[in-house]
Amino acid sequence: MTGLLEYLIEVPVEQLSIGSEVHAGLRLNLGKTIGRCLHRDHHKCQFCGISIPAFMEVEHKEHVLNSELNNVFTVCRICHQLRHFIWASQREKIRMFWLPDIPQVAINRMAWATIDTYRVDGYSPFASSVPSEVLACIERREIVLRDILGSSDPLALIEGIYCSRRYLDSNTLIERVRVLDGFIRFWPSELMLMHQKEEDLSQYLET
Repeated sequence: MTGLLEYLIEVPVEQLSIGSEVHAGLRLNLGKTIGRCLHRDHHKCQFCGISIPAFMEVEHKEHVLNSELNNVFTVCRICHQLRHFIWASQREKIRMFWLPDIPQVAINRMAWATIDTYRVDGYSPFASSVPSEVLACIERREIVLRDILGSSDPLALIEGIYCSRRYLDSNTLIERVRVLDGFIRFWPSELMLMHQKEEDLSQYLET
């Protein structure tokens, strides 16, 4: 399975930079295709496998004005942000840390597990406190990664990888990126706020 960083160097920079504004325009062209896509995929993220019907999004295989069902798939918000890595990094939406033993998809599911989205009246976003142990662990491992790489800034990482294209042949670049894929993981920045109010997290989930 291709790691996240290896995926990032395989797709155009333009796709990694696409944000909410472009997606809003693309969604206008989808119409009923969104509902059909969610139904086809059983409201399940095609990356991490999480299924929270109210909070799934639709992503394009190719970001063009194409309303065909075969050009879209279901994805959760966290995985969606990582798919547009540059856009998310520029807006400080993701944190980067060292964790070689757990794959990124499991980290994404762990992040969703910190959000209690169920109410008696159905799925509705509200925050339960993120366990302090999880946050403390991520912060410690962020320091470890900073010691290893000299930075724990996701944007600096992707800039470094792309700059390396000038000096490394493609095989060497992929080999080094795969090493990084072995221990670098990402976490939603919003969930690092221990005392976040309910409406703040609701806004994060809805936007």
